[in-house]
Amino acid sequence: MQESSVNYIYRQLYNDLKDDILAYKYESHEKLPSKRAMAQHANISVNSVKAAYEQLLEEGYIYTQERKGYYIEPLEQLIVKPQTQIQLEDYYREAAPQYQYSFSHMSTNIENFPMETWLKLQKQVFRQFTSRLSSIPEFKGPMELRQTIAKLVSYKRGIHCHPEQIIIGSGTNVLLKQLLDVMEEDSKIAVENPGYSRFRDLLTRAHKETIPVSLDNKGISIKALKALNPNLVIVTPSHQFPMGTIMPISRRIDLLNWMTQTNGYIVEDDYDSEFKYNTDNIPSLYSFDKSGRVIYLGTFSKTLMPGLRLSYMILPTSLVKRFETTNHNVIPDFSMLNALTLYMLIKDGHYER
Repeated sequence: MQESSVNYIYRQLYNDLKDDILAYKYESHEKLPSKRAMAQHANISVNSVKAAYEQLLEEGYIYTQERKGYYIEPLEQLIVKPQTQIQLEDYYREAAPQYQYSFSHMSTNIENFPMETWLKLQKQVFRQFTSRLSSIPEFKGPMELRQTIAKLVSYKRGIHCHPEQIIIGSGTNVLLKQLLDVMEEDSKIAVENPGYSRFRDLLTRAHKETIPVSLDNKGISIKALKALNPNLVIVTPSHQFPMGTIMPISRRIDLLNWMTQTNGYIVEDDYDSEFKYNTDNIPSLYSFDKSGRVIYLGTFSKTLMPGLRLSYMILPTSLVKRFETTNHNVIPDFSMLNALTLYMLIKDGHYER
């Protein structure tokens, strides 16, 4: 008899016995027939009976007594309330209609994604970084990627930082949540109104005091910020979301000066910085900061694709040790394979091309 047939027979006996036990067709502590007797009764091999009994024993349906045999484990009746049984049909939704064009800010056109290059680099990663892929990633991300990002933001965004200041994450929401763990419990956090709803929802779920701050023609209102006096401000200065305002240098200086005076921090969400709108790249707010008050959030979701789930955060030096102490035992949730492949994509010049 082929192995697949033996496996099927043992599973059939196992399922039949399990169903009978759960239907209380056996009494508690009732002895099951011996393996040989069951094999003769069911006209199957002793090995099939043994495999079925051992599976039932492993799952706790039966127990064994040495030299005596197998017995039914006492089981209580499972309580099921009819009103708790939810049918999938109750949540059925029709498939979303397909459109020729998408105006979603969350999706990208990946027709030009270098798929062949990416797959080739992934194979190289498997060959060169076997030990790294078979262990838990560094909680701040692979040093190689952080070094390449430090070089990238230096000439792209005017940011001069050390790789130790860079944290890799599976999205800006994840990184912001890690940052909140570093901040004081009673921190007041200001957000742009209107602004990015997912950040606002995250702050609400984290039970943080969240203050919506109105905008004017230069971005977030400094006058309103001074009246509310938050500890942390989240802004999108290079391309305000969703209004599209570019924060001028005068407002950036006012914002930096005020946060320096109050010892607060600014989270710069630079989600769209790689794209130009009738101008050259807009310098980052971080590049103007001389007092270590800006925390920078960047992502590869726009230039590559959201499905890779790779973003990064650049901390001021004053927060690095605090972040490491708070998060050193955290197992990161980004893909190490994707992180190392991205490192090679940038290092070899494919990302720029």
